[in-house]
Amino acid sequence: MIVRMQPDPRFKEIIKKYKENGKKKNIILTCHGGGSWGAYEIGYMLRMSEISLLSVVNSAVGTSVGALNVSLLGVHIYEDFEPAVKIWSDILKNENIYERQLNIPTIIWQGICKSSSILDPTKGLYKILQTKFGNMKFSECKIPVYVCATKLDKNTYSDGGVGQNLPIKKSLELQPDALINLGCAPDMGNDDILKVYGGNDKIVDGCKSSSAVPVLFPPFMENGEKSKSFIDYGISLINTMQVVMEELDWTLMDQYIKLMEYTKNKKINILNGYPKVSLGHDFLDFSKVNIDIEKGYVDACQYLTAEIVEEFLK
Repeated sequence: MIVRMQPDPRFKEIIKKYKENGKKKNIILTCHGGGSWGAYEIGYMLRMSEISLLSVVNSAVGTSVGALNVSLLGVHIYEDFEPAVKIWSDILKNENIYERQLNIPTIIWQGICKSSSILDPTKGLYKILQTKFGNMKFSECKIPVYVCATKLDKNTYSDGGVGQNLPIKKSLELQPDALINLGCAPDMGNDDILKVYGGNDKIVDGCKSSSAVPVLFPPFMENGEKSKSFIDYGISLINTMQVVMEELDWTLMDQYIKLMEYTKNKKINILNGYPKVSLGHDFLDFSKVNIDIEKGYVDACQYLTAEIVEEFLK
């Protein structure tokens, strides 16, 4: 149970003033991957909702568990955010998300891949997604929502929300004026492997695709077709910022330097929401979800002061 903090009354005036201003920014929210750690992001977003900061977001991009979080945002951005939080707070144990499969084929596969387990999300994660979103489409979200997944047979971006195909290593070209960048680990970098954006227009399918951690979860096959197999985008890019901002190839080591250069040259404001230290448990441990929600909420309360939000919206 999260102990709520009363928002500073100034937030209401700050948001009202921004919305009445004729020079609004194009504000993009990004959510990174991280399995169970995504609960931290949803706690952070809960506080953003309380202070009405979520209401100024124009579009959202997410990868892996961040895909689920931005999909929830797309549905609940202008209303009570509690139902989005409840999707997470109802997760009390690993079995709510996946079951461990113990049979000869998977044991052999485990040995080949040197993996400790093969997980079945059918009765857990997939059931949660289907119950929450049903046949809802990204095009029905209240703001444009994009989720990222790696398509196994084609080096292109395939935009699930719009249906366009873009060349490899091209960004969405959303051209943000400001970015709210949420992550769930102290250091979120990326690998320069295959970068593919996509899925189809169904939210359920997009989230399944983006969360299909290789070896651990099975690939998602659109309409059961192997030629349309998708896996977790985190295998190529766990930090979603590059998809949003430009055709950038940042390594883990230089991403912070490049980010500072980018923000200086482009005059873009960025709010970063990360835990200051590790959340202290494995990303497949879903027994601590409610603790992580609270950590995200508390960190947001401490960081998102009226002064910081006002400066961000200038």
